Amino acid sequence: YFNKVEEDEENLSLGQRAKFMVAESWYNLKDYQKAREAYKKFIEMYPEGDFSANAQYAIAWTYLENKEFNASLEEFKKLISIYPDSKFTEEAQFRVGKNYFLLRNKDMAKTELEKFINLYTKSNFRVEAIYLLSQIFLQEEDWMDNIINLERLVREYPDSPYLSEALYGLSLSYYKKDEYEKSIKVGERYLKNYSNREYG
Repeated sequence: YFNKVEEDEENLSLGQRAKFMVAESWYNLKDYQKAREAYKKFIEMYPEGDFSANAQYAIAWTYLENKEFNASLEEFKKLISIYPDSKFTEEAQFRVGKNYFLLRNKDMAKTELEKFINLYTKSNFRVEAIYLLSQIFLQEEDWMDNIINLERLVREYPDSPYLSEALYGLSLSYYKKDEYEKSIKVGERYLKNYSNREYG
């Protein structure tokens, strides 16, 4: 969170910087309620300021830190709506999809994650979005969509930390679709590289 915010602080006036540091200090102390109040006051005082998007991003995170996924979801949506050109918008779109996933709202999670995957093809969050989408397809036993999704992950992110689970899920999905030769091929690749893992 803070790496993305701190790099812009040099652009603030001293008054703005002081107010933002108060909010950040509460955040660092893990008093997310007081941090949230301070960020909201900052936005009220500088609604058109370049740094207001940073404050809105931080508000969403105060809820996320406490696992208040519904509230965090709404604040990330607000960020996308009010600050569509912000550098935080990309991550906010991902967080919307992930929060729906954490709330077990599968339909909305699929919609928002697929939207993110298609919009932000170069995003660092994209591989996790594909992985989360796969978890939904597995739960729903949607083997065909899972094959398409995991083939993309394996093809585009061969060094991903999700690769082992992707290969296992892909082998399973081929098996469930009676595509046994493909299941064997992927399964052997998994066993060769990850035989000591949980699924081994």
